[in-house]
Amino acid sequence: MGGGAVVESEFPLYQWTVSLFYQLFGVREIFGRFLSILASLMMLFYFYRLVLIVSSESTALWSTFVLAVLPLQIFYGRAFIPDMWMMMFTVAGIYYFVR
Repeated sequence: MGGGAVVESEFPLYQWTVSLFYQLFGVREIFGRFLSILASLMMLFYFYRLVLIVSSESTALWSTFVLAVLPLQIFYGRAFIPDMWMMMFTVAGIYYFVR
């Protein structure tokens, strides 16, 4: 084909949403962190529902609790990066596939 460089990246929905908050309220880091926290909570919800399909309510509660307190989950669940949205959409997709 051509000799030009090709850059592949994720669909910038997270970055676009943060930029909307920036336009409305000014540049503040809290908006990116808020979106990551929101995605983290949504991922925990879908994870709970997914485990509930294949196991008991007690197992679903305990496994969701363990996931919620894992150090990497806590770090990425509030970091200003789109990774938590990827995790949320992955768990939600698996949940809807299994359901």
